[in-house]
Amino acid sequence: MAKKKAIKNTIKIIFLFIVVISFWSTLLWGSPFSLIDKYLNFSENSLIIKNTTPVSYLSSGNQSLCRAYPPKERTIIFRLDDVQGYLWNKIVINITNTVLAKNMSITLAVISNRSIDKDPLINNFLVDKVKDPRVEIAQHGTDHTYYEYPNLTEEETYSLAKIGLDKIIDVLNVRPVTFIPPNNELNENNTQAFSRLGIKIISGKKGDYDFNGEISKLGYDTLTKYSANTSLIPIRDIILACNNSFARKNICIIMIHPQDYIDDDNKTMNGTRYFEFTKLLGELTKTGAKFSTFKDLIKCQ
Repeated sequence: MAKKKAIKNTIKIIFLFIVVISFWSTLLWGSPFSLIDKYLNFSENSLIIKNTTPVSYLSSGNQSLCRAYPPKERTIIFRLDDVQGYLWNKIVINITNTVLAKNMSITLAVISNRSIDKDPLINNFLVDKVKDPRVEIAQHGTDHTYYEYPNLTEEETYSLAKIGLDKIIDVLNVRPVTFIPPNNELNENNTQAFSRLGIKIISGKKGDYDFNGEISKLGYDTLTKYSANTSLIPIRDIILACNNSFARKNICIIMIHPQDYIDDDNKTMNGTRYFEFTKLLGELTKTGAKFSTFKDLIKCQ
């Protein structure tokens, strides 16, 4: 009897101990079950974090000593602006795949806050293309509002641009080194902020060609269409503009917008314009120039 009574008392003590511990753990940290759940979620998220270290286009050397250098041979860069979720996504994919099918390179100017994480079509496409060395992901503003940056201070620029930069890193697992401003317009405050964010190249307004000791400015040299209400620029004019640019700096940057090639429904590719695009690629090949991206111009000391 004494042994049974001792066992019962021991069980009571253990039970009371459990009740007290449960009460205080619930009061301080939540229920034991929630603690278990938090632990499991933490473990799972930790695994995700370990596997998503952002890829840097600057693979070697001190990034502060990395800069863009003029190419030694004639070079063409395709700059495809306004890459975003939902809007013109199939056109972007078509143009990019057409360029890559000819073993050319292309820089995709991505609008950070325009549904690149919500549109599965463009998201899957971009995540896949990040792996292709012929493709570069550039930051094309943050929200791409009208003249988004020119009126901002350096700190305002830094805060806004960092939001967009972090979004691209988080969604596409790559850190852009090229910034393409909406409307091709910036001010010097913007440039200083971009330098702090690790940007090495700004591709803005037509003809820009400069280096301030930290950032290279490489503006576009020609384009495929002036506006929605104009026709495609004749191929001969694009070739002439590139030849003139080659003579000055050995590089020709061609600005393209997906909306240059849309049909009247604002969604599908216009067959006639697409045919002109393929002809353009063929004529550019005849120039003997190589095809590159902005990131390919960056060398680290």
